Amino acid sequence: MAASPSSSLRFGAESVGEPMEHGGIWTEPFQGTYGAMASLRLPGRARILSGGSRPPIHYLTGLRPTETGLGTSTFVMPATGWLQLGVGTYSGGAMAWVADAPLTSAIVTGLAPGWIATTSEMSMNFLRAPRVSSGSFTGRARTIHANRRVGLSAIEVTDAVGRIVAHGTTRAVIAKVPGVIDGDLEESALEGKTGPGTGPPPFEQEAVGFVAPPEYWGAFTGRESLQEGITNDEVLPPVHHLTGLRPVEASDAHTLWTLPNTEWLCSPAPYLYGGAIAWFADHALIGAYTVTMERGHVATPLDLKVQFLRPVFPNTGDLLARSEVVHRGRSIVVARSEVTDHEGRTVALATGSAMVVRGGVRRLLEDDPESLAADSDRGA
Repeated sequence: MAASPSSSLRFGAESVGEPMEHGGIWTEPFQGTYGAMASLRLPGRARILSGGSRPPIHYLTGLRPTETGLGTSTFVMPATGWLQLGVGTYSGGAMAWVADAPLTSAIVTGLAPGWIATTSEMSMNFLRAPRVSSGSFTGRARTIHANRRVGLSAIEVTDAVGRIVAHGTTRAVIAKVPGVIDGDLEESALEGKTGPGTGPPPFEQEAVGFVAPPEYWGAFTGRESLQEGITNDEVLPPVHHLTGLRPVEASDAHTLWTLPNTEWLCSPAPYLYGGAIAWFADHALIGAYTVTMERGHVATPLDLKVQFLRPVFPNTGDLLARSEVVHRGRSIVVARSEVTDHEGRTVALATGSAMVVRGGVRRLLEDDPESLAADSDRGA
């Protein structure tokens, strides 16, 4: 009989960094400013060029704008250890962190004062497994089309050496915010909310959490490894210690995840960052892929499509994400997930697919997408 994941902690599986003395980064006072309406009095491009206070997501992940033009926007995010899964890679959905800001900002650059663009749909294709060795991620977006109601933009996400990691598109709803130009807003609305947190931002701190070598994962089925994360805090990966994300249930039919909707996840807007919600929905999809994996097999995400149905305001109760397998073939798994708020209202719907990697985590970490696909076709 194979050792359980927790017993394998004594046989080469290790955590990174020192254990945290508190509940995790997400339990600390947040840093940054969000919800400041004063910036909306500027034309779209000027809002981005003006700089100003960074939002909480910058302090959490290091995501920041670097270039902007009319209809274009570029953001960069360092490849820190914090977004790692237990296998040592990021989820594909982590690239939504990089993509959502420039995708929306590219559309915003063409807007008049008082007008905003909010993401209604995002579609991503993943071409390479992101990880710490990627160095950094750069998202370069451009507007494809925009009118007074809808905008469409596209993006390429590359790593530090210029390899394409992901490609995506977004559709945004364009609307005028009442009272910004022709009304009197309270001072608190103009200034937004600034967090009381101090010290080095999380992305500059050393990541902590459970990251195991490839041979560790080869001893368990996907469901066994996921179930261990539900019952054993010792095997929670760095992304849990950063955001509070964790699995709650796992069966052959579905998985359930929870995420504290803290102010750390806020964009410059007064609600949670769309990229964070897409990332959460993708984690649930990964759970669905994982429970179908036989011993020694892993799944690498191929794509993600998310529809955003309503904004989520911080500190209003944890988010839940439920996922289920729609199809499990020899080489491809298809799943769907639903993100709901504390009142059970649907926040986002997502679908995605993943490729079965029969060589396990070690094969995945070789990072050759063409050979992975070839092996999958041969049933290797």
